[in-house]
Amino acid sequence: MKITHLVTNGCSWTYGQGLDNIKEEAWAAILARKLGCEIVNIAVPGTGNEAITRRNYEYIYEGKSYGARPLFVVVFSQIWRREVWMRNYYGTKCGDYCTMFPAHETDGNPVERSYLEEFNEEDFLRKNMLIKSATKNLLENFQFPHIITQFQGDGVQPSSVNDVKQRFPNWYDQYVKMNDIDEISGQVHMLDKTHCQHPGPKAQEVIAEMVYSAIIKKYGILEVENRPYLKLKDFQLKNPNNDVHNHVTAWL
Repeated sequence: MKITHLVTNGCSWTYGQGLDNIKEEAWAAILARKLGCEIVNIAVPGTGNEAITRRNYEYIYEGKSYGARPLFVVVFSQIWRREVWMRNYYGTKCGDYCTMFPAHETDGNPVERSYLEEFNEEDFLRKNMLIKSATKNLLENFQFPHIITQFQGDGVQPSSVNDVKQRFPNWYDQYVKMNDIDEISGQVHMLDKTHCQHPGPKAQEVIAEMVYSAIIKKYGILEVENRPYLKLKDFQLKNPNNDVHNHVTAWL
């Protein structure tokens, strides 16, 4: 199978937050070197699965005219994070999508307060099923090779899981089978960490090998084609007037 480049997407764990040299030490960079291809990392720290899926769609449709064939590695985040359009985010100019953290039991703004008042685990699980299915269907529709996984488990109480399984048994069965790799954090939690408790350099190497092995198992050895593709510098990862998440430029 041929690919033109690697696209990685996720939250801070995929971005490489806390590492001294992100473009060298992050598992995404190590994986690209193993594959012998260039990388576009569209991960953004602090974002959730709605944002991850939105960026998948934005990147694929903006890059469609190139005729490239990327290999996608999508690492989903906490299911509790949701995004909403906000003019200001805790006093910081935004004018873009921002992340809400209802599971943190904060009440920093009216949107988070409304989430807390209507907090329901079944709602988050069903929304995550929709989000993950949308990414899976998108990648399969374009016939892009892909690896899907998540860093943490859903963390939903068994009673809520059972409620969803009873209503949507077939869909839930497909949902739990979408991961090509088991929850990653559980496999590296005993390894080194950065100052902000993200995976350290040695853990990054283990993750890269884990993902690489999954790629080889699913697709075999990939051949890299030298063809044009949408580069990160040409992709509007965020609104240039947005002062939130303004540190996502380390991969440029």
